[in-house]
Amino acid sequence: MNIRKIIHKLHLWLALPSAVVLFVVCITGSIFTYADEIMDLMHRPYSEVTIGASKQPVESILKIVRKRYPDDKIASMVAYTDKSKSYKILLYSEKNGLRNVFVDPYTGRLLGESRSHQFFYVVAHLHSELLLGETGVWIVKIATVIFLILIITGMLLWRPKRLTLKNWKHFFTLNHKLKFKRIMYDHHRVLGMYASGILLLLALTGTIMAFKPLEKSLVEALGGGKSEIKSRWAAADVKAPILNIIEKYRVVPGVEAMRIGLASRQENGIYKIAVGKEIGILTYLGAVHFVDKVSGEELTDQKGVVNSEVENVLMSLHSGKWLGWFGELLTFLAGIIGAYLIVTGIIIWWGRRF
Repeated sequence: MNIRKIIHKLHLWLALPSAVVLFVVCITGSIFTYADEIMDLMHRPYSEVTIGASKQPVESILKIVRKRYPDDKIASMVAYTDKSKSYKILLYSEKNGLRNVFVDPYTGRLLGESRSHQFFYVVAHLHSELLLGETGVWIVKIATVIFLILIITGMLLWRPKRLTLKNWKHFFTLNHKLKFKRIMYDHHRVLGMYASGILLLLALTGTIMAFKPLEKSLVEALGGGKSEIKSRWAAADVKAPILNIIEKYRVVPGVEAMRIGLASRQENGIYKIAVGKEIGILTYLGAVHFVDKVSGEELTDQKGVVNSEVENVLMSLHSGKWLGWFGELLTFLAGIIGAYLIVTGIIIWWGRRF
């Protein structure tokens, strides 16, 4: 048996048992690609406010939200440099899941809520664990490694022994004048070739994020790791007004949005704030800052910055955000093609087997 036949057997017998899992992972990945755009569209009715004379203290607004949603905890708040934009506050609870609440920063009035975040939370967990908990995590981990091998073996199988002017169309174009089985074979081979680069990137970043020791090693190699920074006044009752912190970053050139972490588990006396042109559900186009909750002063936390940047870069590469709308389109299409390759692969195998 020559090397090409061995690669073919490896490609086939790894693909068959992992087909269903990889199909779900590809489809959910494509759906999640446009999570930010879909959520922004659904949030539009609550995002505009009338500009007032002055804004309410954020602490007062958070009290109003806690009173209205006593069973939920506040995870974060997104504020915008545009004065006509509302605050977006993310809530979570075991009973109600995730929801975004929108508040008028001038009056403190609750404008509405959206459960779209919960939908994409479910999609993300289908993508990463099939909603099966730790068992699903390992199933997806193994499937991701298999997917990586399938892409590499598929590229090797597609590689022509000799590419000439006469046969180049055979390797780069689809011919729909052939019989159904041959069309499926051509689709599997040609579309797989075109999508292989993006699929390889998605599989690599997915593998790194799935296996935490790999991600931890990468973070530490780049200067990250466990942050030792703490506020000297972590237990103080009086804290710097959050509105002052927002106003500080609002005037920074290039900053259009900022997300402030407010989860109750963050009791180290420090706010983690992502600021930049765009703040997405999992990524940001900008930078991360750490601010003392009591003094309002920015703190130097190089390891914390590296940790956040590596996580953001990996997620941006995995979701297509690194190339803007074009990267998102490529990632979306690559996910659809990936799912289609699984279908065509099964059809090819079925036709040959039976």
